[in-house]
Amino acid sequence: MANEKSMLRKKLERIAKKKAFIWITGLIGTTGLLILGGVVIFGALLLMLYAAFTPLISEEAELNRQQEATQSVVGGQLPATVLAHKEAVEKELKEQGIAEFHLNILLAIMAQESGGRGNDVFQASESLGKPVNTLSVEESIKQGVKHYYSIAKRVGMTEKYDSEKVKVILQSYNFGIGYLDFINKNHGGKYSLANAKAFSNEQAKIMGWSSYGDVNYVSNVMRYFNTANGSFVSIDDINNNFPTPNPSSYSSYHYFGQCTYFVDARRKEVGAPLPHGFGDAWMWTHQAKNLGLKTGNTPKKGSAVIWQRNQFGMDSYYGHVAFVEDVKENGDFVVSEMNMKGINVLSYRVIPAEQAPSLTFIY
Repeated sequence: MANEKSMLRKKLERIAKKKAFIWITGLIGTTGLLILGGVVIFGALLLMLYAAFTPLISEEAELNRQQEATQSVVGGQLPATVLAHKEAVEKELKEQGIAEFHLNILLAIMAQESGGRGNDVFQASESLGKPVNTLSVEESIKQGVKHYYSIAKRVGMTEKYDSEKVKVILQSYNFGIGYLDFINKNHGGKYSLANAKAFSNEQAKIMGWSSYGDVNYVSNVMRYFNTANGSFVSIDDINNNFPTPNPSSYSSYHYFGQCTYFVDARRKEVGAPLPHGFGDAWMWTHQAKNLGLKTGNTPKKGSAVIWQRNQFGMDSYYGHVAFVEDVKENGDFVVSEMNMKGINVLSYRVIPAEQAPSLTFIY
C-alpha cells in the first residue's frame, strides 16, 4: 500500500511539472522560453565570473590597504602642513649634498618651529641675523637646512644617525651654537635636560631676560620624530657577515613585497628560515612562542624584530617586522625591511636602543 502511494505521488509530480512547463510556454511563447533559458545561462556565467575574480579583487584591495598602511607609518605624527614641504626639503638636502637620513629630523624641527605654516617655516631668519619671519618659504628651507647641517657637522653626525648626538643638535638649533660650546666645556659634549636648563638660566641672566629659549625643545621635536621609525641609512652603515640582500631571488608565501615577505625570505637567505604560517607581522611574537622558538628583548644580528599593532606609531592593523642586520656599540640596531618606503622597496634604518626593551626579537 505504501509503495502504491509513493508511485502515485511521483506520477502526480511528473504531471504537475509537465503542466507547469506547458503553462509557461503558453504564457510567454516558445521564443520567450528560449529567452528565459538564455537569462538563466547568462546568470550562471556571471556567477562563475564573480567566483573567479572575487579573490583577485580582494587581493588588490588588500594590497591597497597595505600601501595606505605604509604611508601612515612613514608619515608618523607629522602634520599635513609639514608634509606638504617634504619634497622641497628633500630637494634641498640633495642640492647641499646631505645624507637622506637627516630628512625626518628636519621635518620634525619644522613641525615644532612653525607647523609648516607661514613663510619662515624653519624660523631661520635669526640665524642670518635678520628679524623674525623675514624669509620666504624657499629661503627658509635653504637656510634652515644649512644652519641645521652646520651644527650636525660640528657634532659629528653627518653620515650616520646617533640617538645621543641628535639631541645635542636639536638643543643647539634652538639655543644657538653657544650651547654646544657650553656642554663641550662642562659636560663632555653630552646633552641632558639639566644642562639645558643650566645654560638657559645662565643666558637669561646675561641677557636680563626672564627666560632663554625652550629647555624642552628636544622632547618637543622628538614627539614629531617618531623614534620607532628611526632614520634611514645606507647599506654602508652595516657591519655583518651576511650575504647582501638579493630580493630578485626571493620567494615567500606572504604577500609580495610586504615586510613579512621580506623577513621570511631574508631569514632563508642567511640560513635561518622561519616556519610557515606566521601570518601578519603582529602575530609573529605569539606564533614564535607557541612554536618554541627563542625570543627576547635584546637585538641580535640575524634576528627578526616585531612591532605590535599601534606600537610606536606602527600600523594599527598589521604591525611591522624587520630583519636585524647590525647592532652598534651604543645599543642602536640597524634593520633591513620592505614596505617602509613602499611595497617591494628595500630600505635600511637605525633604531634607537631605548626601543629594544619594548620590542620582541625572534632569534
